Amino acid sequence: MLLTATKRPNVYPTACRNCRRRGRKCDKTLPACQSCKDRSVVCEGYVTRWAGVAARGRLQGKTIPVLPDKDTIDKRSVEGSPSRSVASTALARRLPEAPLNRRRQSQDVSESQPDSATLVVKRSIPEPEDGVDSFIDYYAYDVSTISYLGSSPEKSPYLLYVHPLTDRVLPLRYAVAASAACHLASRFQNDALKAKSLEWQLKAMELLRQRLRSGASPADLGTLMSILILAQTDMCTGDCDEFDAHIPAAKAFVDEPGPTLPDRSYCEQRLAWLDIMRSTTSDRFLTFTSPDLKKVFSRYQSAQAREWGNEAFACPIELLEYIVDITVLYKIQPRGRLFSPESLEKATLLLRGTASWTPRCEYSEQMSHVVSAWHAGIQLYVVRLFRLHQQGDAAVDTSGLVEQALGQARALQRPDAWSHAALWPLFQAGLWLEGPEDSKARQWMVQFLQTLLRASGCRQFQIAATTLEMAWGSGEYHDSITAGTLTGSLILG
Repeated sequence: MLLTATKRPNVYPTACRNCRRRGRKCDKTLPACQSCKDRSVVCEGYVTRWAGVAARGRLQGKTIPVLPDKDTIDKRSVEGSPSRSVASTALARRLPEAPLNRRRQSQDVSESQPDSATLVVKRSIPEPEDGVDSFIDYYAYDVSTISYLGSSPEKSPYLLYVHPLTDRVLPLRYAVAASAACHLASRFQNDALKAKSLEWQLKAMELLRQRLRSGASPADLGTLMSILILAQTDMCTGDCDEFDAHIPAAKAFVDEPGPTLPDRSYCEQRLAWLDIMRSTTSDRFLTFTSPDLKKVFSRYQSAQAREWGNEAFACPIELLEYIVDITVLYKIQPRGRLFSPESLEKATLLLRGTASWTPRCEYSEQMSHVVSAWHAGIQLYVVRLFRLHQQGDAAVDTSGLVEQALGQARALQRPDAWSHAALWPLFQAGLWLEGPEDSKARQWMVQFLQTLLRASGCRQFQIAATTLEMAWGSGEYHDSITAGTLTGSLILG
């Protein structure tokens, strides 16, 4: 019987490259892994352990405490840090201090000022050798704002529900750090950060498996949040290798009986949103059933209509329900056959229902632009799926809808959360830019998506641009679902 890693004298703190890549149990023997030898596989050796992260003891999984900078020391001495109350300490743990000299890199680095721009980048983003805490703070102040459409940053779902758990839920801690490193790697084409993100994803997965084996409660919010962040990270890497496994796993936790609290409801709504968005650009069916979605959509209601629990979703629930109905109707059709008259009639009714939709409340200027883009994008979605513009008795002004979607996107201040929220309808409009007269619009579309990629670091913008270019160059008719299969990893969420 093999000794445990803590009792074996010559062992490495982390698994070898082979076992980490394949998700196998590693005995961590030096100089070569015995597990690989038993499988007649050449051990590739060990990766460098995470610098500054405790491997065991009270601080397991946490970075070594570092003295704060001089400005922070002076500030705390003025405020009387020795007598800080328990409440203020708890608040400080929930909301990390903003990094010094922080500046969001929302556009290209100017070529005319390389020195000053480079200095700003070096001060405002974590480096690959930085600890987990630096990346968690970067996620809190930069990445988490991508999907938040509200005016009060302190009320963003991440700061309310996710960040407070990162101190005590190790899988979530590494998942958040991995997501931050992933976004930075894409923004600045940094291979070291990409490797760091992959290491932390593997670490989060291993810690999550340990948490599940330890008998974590099905209603455990930390486990659910960990899976959700891992799914979003997998989406933003552009690979989506594990995305289709994460969503059903997280839904299984949502289905378990437990208290209906705002944090749990946010997870439920975010998972449903990602599930729907994935189904509109792939062959996969929805994981959430119609009763599931009805429950999710009815969680919050006002005097005017049903609402989202947080300001993190741009598409009104009524319009999103049309997307679900259109997608389900399309996917139950037999492949390789013409649409039946009954199916075309149902699709036409869905188109009319979408076109006649009117908002039940007033929106801000930015929200009005985004909602208008979604309104046009959904109509383009159903028309292209069922080829309704080719039906003799269906008069559809697709050019007007395309111009509406593009015009609303151009009216948005970019890059910000609002322009990110217009990705799905913008993609639907982009599929119609097929003619030679649309060359300028195609060029603008690609540049717009590349700008959003450099601002956020989510590779889905790059994949969307690549998918559109492939569809335009193929000379074939592509709808949202068939175009999404060209790359296989497109999620416009």
